[in-house]
Amino acid sequence: MKEITRIHIAKISYEIEVDAKKTLEAYMKSLEAYSDDEEMINDVEIRMTELLAERGVKKDGVIGKDDVVALKVQLGEPRDFMGEGDIAVGPDEEDTFEADSSRKLYRDTDNAVLGGVLSGIGAFFKINPVWVRLIFILLALASLGTMVLVYIVLWIAVPPARTAADKLQMSGRPVTLHSIREINESEMNRPDSEDAGGRRVLTMLLGIASVGAASLAAVITAGATMAALFGGQHYLFEGGTGSRYVVAAFILAVVSGVLLTTLFILTAYASFAQKMTRRVLVAICIVIVAGLVSFGAALGTVQYGSLQRNYFVDANTRTQGVPLPEVVKNAKSIEIDSKGVLVKYVATTASFHANVRGIATNTSGLPKVTASVDGTVLRVSVQKQKDDACVSIGWWCQDATPTLEIYGPTLDQLTAKDDSMAEYKTDSQKNLTVTTGNNASVTLLPGTVDSVTVDEGQASVVSLTRATVSRVKVSIKSSSNFEAGTVQSLDVADQQSCPSDSSSRVSVWNVTSGSLVVNGNQQAVKKINTGCTKLVIEKGEE
Repeated sequence: MKEITRIHIAKISYEIEVDAKKTLEAYMKSLEAYSDDEEMINDVEIRMTELLAERGVKKDGVIGKDDVVALKVQLGEPRDFMGEGDIAVGPDEEDTFEADSSRKLYRDTDNAVLGGVLSGIGAFFKINPVWVRLIFILLALASLGTMVLVYIVLWIAVPPARTAADKLQMSGRPVTLHSIREINESEMNRPDSEDAGGRRVLTMLLGIASVGAASLAAVITAGATMAALFGGQHYLFEGGTGSRYVVAAFILAVVSGVLLTTLFILTAYASFAQKMTRRVLVAICIVIVAGLVSFGAALGTVQYGSLQRNYFVDANTRTQGVPLPEVVKNAKSIEIDSKGVLVKYVATTASFHANVRGIATNTSGLPKVTASVDGTVLRVSVQKQKDDACVSIGWWCQDATPTLEIYGPTLDQLTAKDDSMAEYKTDSQKNLTVTTGNNASVTLLPGTVDSVTVDEGQASVVSLTRATVSRVKVSIKSSSNFEAGTVQSLDVADQQSCPSDSSSRVSVWNVTSGSLVVNGNQQAVKKINTGCTKLVIEKGEE
């Protein structure tokens, strides 16, 4: 039976055979006699514990004579003196040893920009860290920032290469006395003051940028919250089936904004402190995960709510026929009086009819339509009805505009009274006159009209951009808007006086023939501001 005793190597306790202990102590004393480099001695001891672990001898395990011999063979023997008391240890050439087959991944903090993860990966795979960083940036952009989370996880999980043995294993070099001494000497001689200064400047800039980003995120979050609660869209939160999805998505979005602000604050703290502790890293990782989850949940809630709304709209859309007078075939013009209902007139030679369509839980909730013909004038009045069941659901019903579709003969004139909305579609006709009241809206749908005359009321909108129109004559009042595509000629008349804050706008893409008349005067085709109306030729602005 062999006598054993207890020793400590690199602060790890082992049981060891007495003969083996004598051999190991002689080896360490010979090494200490040749070198007073305490850091190298510590690195050697740490490497010994790793080699023992590879041989199956862990903490409180028994070290035998064979284990000590293996350590000496792996690490090498101190051999002879060099000049001025320095020593050379181990073989002169590393090639006499085989490199460790088990290359290990560490964080290369010596060449780190942040945590040394990417430089460590570069050392592990024998790739220049610059290429690894470029690849990481591309992956981070392609993954919308997900790779940043992966980087932080690796920062937490992968240990730093602190000792010389760690750094040798990271690069796949054999861990011998010679290589340990070599790497320690290279670190002692490294002029790292410039690197440290550059790193401090970089971290300070990152800290300043993080403070700015945190402030911006906080302002945007607070501003969006105030706008949502007290802005024009506050009705979205006022009860009803759809509001619960909006409220849930809103709360999750605010939480995401708060977490984003917290993330930048933590980054700023670590940057100004010039260190990244494991506790801060874990906090950053938790904040990122929570932020991604809350933001994803907000988007998912919005999407789900949108799907539910579409399902509700489809399930509760009602269509009802509207009787038209038989003499509608004689109509040459139409007068539309509708508030909150879009009237779409389609010129056709087929059967004349009309349908009203909208969201209502029953047909009695559809708009009430009255149609009559006075000579050649078709008068249409549409009154939006209140559907109590639909209103109780909230904005899902209220923001959907009901539509009245009329299929009748080709018209020469369309009049939209105050606050009315109308669309007109024709395949082809020569002349059309459009008259609008205040706050009215008229749109010409795809088709061809040779000449269009427009008389706009205040704060009204007329759009011909979807139709093919050759000649346009426009009379426009304050705060109104007119737009068209490419026309051959344009004649604009506006008010001679108007309030300072209520100018109108006439916008066309181009006037091909160069015939532009403004208030009765021939003008060059260019941008003109009469004081009450801004005339913009879009193509001319290129």
